[in-house]
Formats: sequence, structure tokens, C-alpha cells
Amino acid sequence: MGIFYYAALSHQPSAANGNLIMFSVVESDKGNCSTFSKSYRRRFPFRLATTSFIYPDRILPNAMRLAPYLDEMELILFESKNLPDREEISHLSALQDKQGLSYNVHLPLDISLGHPLDKTREEGIAAVQEAVALTRRLTPSTYTLHYVCDADCGKKNLSLWQRRIAESTGNILKMGIKPGLISVETLNYPLTRVQDIINDFGLSICLDLGHILLSGGNPLYYLDKYLEKTAIIHLYGVYQGRDHLGLDVLDEAALADWLRLLKEYTGTVSIEVFSFQHLQTSLEVLAKIWEEV
Repeated sequence: MGIFYYAALSHQPSAANGNLIMFSVVESDKGNCSTFSKSYRRRFPFRLATTSFIYPDRILPNAMRLAPYLDEMELILFESKNLPDREEISHLSALQDKQGLSYNVHLPLDISLGHPLDKTREEGIAAVQEAVALTRRLTPSTYTLHYVCDADCGKKNLSLWQRRIAESTGNILKMGIKPGLISVETLNYPLTRVQDIINDFGLSICLDLGHILLSGGNPLYYLDKYLEKTAIIHLYGVYQGRDHLGLDVLDEAALADWLRLLKEYTGTVSIEVFSFQHLQTSLEVLAKIWEEV
């Protein structure tokens, strides 16, 4: 099944590496003409985005249907062997010119830049470079990257893993991409493990608040500490170990505390859900609480 036809999230968090990539199509959603009653564009200081997996269709139809309502789209390129073709990128570029829709890119998940095997790391570097080159004409606001925590990234072998991550990052940057355009996502380990790499290369951060919650962290702490270096925030609901749900499952007081810190934030906030229902509910909750903080 192609990556562009996935619609709804159907997975449990992976304790091994934080790669949450198991999806399934909701058959009853096929042909769904659901749309929004109002636009949320330019309503916030930040660019409001969502994923290219809201409707069970390819990236372009999702972009066309969502462009009137949101500022930006998160292009989900989770599978390195199943990227959009250049024709689709061309149409996305035309839509960008016509509608003013901006993009950010979630780079492939099926890679490991810190893997002990040279071949595996080289394949990961090549996959990232291919995705960046393919989407460059869309001038993405950021490219979100996972530093997957492999089996040997624990305390015993942490320095070796960090060294390999740094080497892979340096090789990716050799293609000429500005370091600040790459945002390293918070996964299932403390961000301090890769903070020196982020700082040394001048990379940005992707604060995935759901991952932080699932790993027992405090999103408020991360927002307060890292917001200045954060290019994009992944925002979604987490409930009983399940993630990428609507914002309605979150504690409203906690969500309000997070949003207060975003009153002057000008990066991207992506409602990282994978169905129309979860997006619609999330937008309603976001708008309501935003007016109250």
C-alpha cells in the first residue's frame, strides 16, 4: 500500500525507537467530502499546519482541500522508497504560488543515522538528501529529522552513537542545505543526548509534545527551555498510551499553559493527526482555548 493512501493512525508507541509509522486506511472515509465551516489561516502568530494524511488520498488532493483553511502542510515522507514524483511536487509548487500554502517536510523514518553499520547510515544519508533535493523548490519552513535511538545508544555506547549521528549530519549538510532548516525531533529519550550536536551544527528543534508526554517528560519545561530554537511544534492528543489523537483528549488546563508560551511564537505548529475527525476536533479546541489564554 502506497504511503499517500494512508489515512488513519493505528499503532501503539514503539518503545524501541520512537518511530511511529504503522498506519491503516479507514475504508469508510473513502470519498468523504468533509470540510471545515471556517478558515483558520492567519489566526495565530504561528503558522498553523497539519499533515498530508487527513484524507485517504495522495498528497496533492490533501493540499488542495486543506489550503483554504490552514497556513501550512506537513508533507509526510515517512517511507524513503515511496516519495512523491516530480510532477506532484510541481503541482504542489503551483498550489503554493496560487493559494499561499507553505510546507514543511517530515523526512523518512525508515532510516538510522547512528546505526553501527556504515551501509545502513549511508542509505539513511542518501534518503534524506534525496527527499531534500526533491522538495527544495517548495522552500519548506523546516525539514524534520529523527535521530533514531538504536540498540546501542544507551549510556554504555552513547558516545559512539553520538559520534556516528554527528558524522551523518555533517554528510547531509554537505549538499548545501542550511543547518537551521533541519529540525531534530524529540523522541523517546532526553533531548540532552543530542543537544551538543544540535548546537554544534546550528540545527533547529522539533518539539513533539506527544513524544514528550509519552516518555514522561513535561512539555511546559521543554517549551520554556527550547522554544527559541524550535522551528516546529508537533501538537496532538495522547490518551492511555495512544497518540496522534485529537486535542480534546488532553487536559485543557495543561494545553492552555502550553499555548500561553506561544503567544509570540512565529514558527510552525502542526496538528499532527491523521484523520479529518481528529483535525476538526483539534482545531475547534485550539481556537476555543486560544481565545481564553
